[in-house]
Amino acid sequence: MFVKSIQSFLKKQNKSCSRKDLANKCNISYAVLNNLLNATRPNPAFNTICNIADSFNISIDFLIGRSVAKPNIVFKKQEISLVMQQLKSYIKKRIKQENTTSLKLAQAIGAGDGAISEFTKEQKRKDSLGTAIILKLANHWDVSIDEMIGRTSPSKENLTTNQ
Repeated sequence: MFVKSIQSFLKKQNKSCSRKDLANKCNISYAVLNNLLNATRPNPAFNTICNIADSFNISIDFLIGRSVAKPNIVFKKQEISLVMQQLKSYIKKRIKQENTTSLKLAQAIGAGDGAISEFTKEQKRKDSLGTAIILKLANHWDVSIDEMIGRTSPSKENLTTNQ
């Protein structure tokens, strides 16, 4: 699972600084960092992953093991609320382009029936999607997560799969 890639990346970074300094650099709590390093949290919050990627100016896809590192790409740092707005817009656009429904999309990726529809509704009950669902959507569409949330410009070059 993707948490092993995050763990591996953080362990490499932890060789050059203390855990406390690493947590501060990543803008995450010391407890969250320890959970990631000890792999006791199998599905870290998406904002945690964004914070780590932003701190090191790396792609989310690279951090979670979906792609190889691409040099000379500058990623836009954004508040998590804007990230989720971008994600919602991207999902709605893709649903419309594919002439499908949020229910059919959820079923296609193996998510709960209401997961995507509750997130994309105007009168939403959910403010965010979980990391696992975001990863499933990116895999389903074969697109960079960074592109989905607006951290990079749309480009097939931004995702070179590691498979």
